[in-house]
Amino acid sequence: MVHECSGLFLAALAQWPGSVVVLRSWVVAVSGSLAVMFSLPVRIAMTAAVEFDGVSAEGAVQGAVREETRGEGSGRTRGSVGMDWRGGDWQAQARYYAEGSVLEGAALSRRQEELAVAVLEVVLKAGLKPYDIDADAEGEATGVGLALVPGRTDALRVIWQQDPPAESETPAGVWSAQQAAMSQALRTILSANGFWIEDGPLGQSPVVLGLTRPGD
Repeated sequence: MVHECSGLFLAALAQWPGSVVVLRSWVVAVSGSLAVMFSLPVRIAMTAAVEFDGVSAEGAVQGAVREETRGEGSGRTRGSVGMDWRGGDWQAQARYYAEGSVLEGAALSRRQEELAVAVLEVVLKAGLKPYDIDADAEGEATGVGLALVPGRTDALRVIWQQDPPAESETPAGVWSAQQAAMSQALRTILSANGFWIEDGPLGQSPVVLGLTRPGD
């Protein structure tokens, strides 16, 4: 029965040669569509794999670049793995922390950046932890921070940043006394290392005006 139908179908096609062309085109079109249909998921999967690998490779390269550039004076990238502030190369650590130690992420002038590195090197030698804005985002806000002085592009205020969560559990008088004591300690340390410190009341965070005092 199937052979008879096939024969009749072919005989009918022979009466209209143009129909053979149409049929052939239809078969080719259907075959092409099926090929595209079946190959599409494979192509999507391959593309996704390539894009995934590309992103992973790019992320790995960027991570390596961050680690290479932070602490070399070329500016540090946010979100990078932090440098251990304890021991090691004080100058390299000071360069690393200089930008991130500025409270509220304010930008430094070239002069202030030079001053920040010098101040932090002394701070590190004294065994004090620099404030790090990246660590602050993760809840670690304690350390020696730097702040801009209004109207001055060549000076920095050096501030001891206490642990904010501890403030609510510490009597106000004790908190203020601790802050004043650390401010005075910083003033003494920086003055002993030859920095030019602006005159100010005891217990106030020191303002550094220069690497050396005038006349030294």
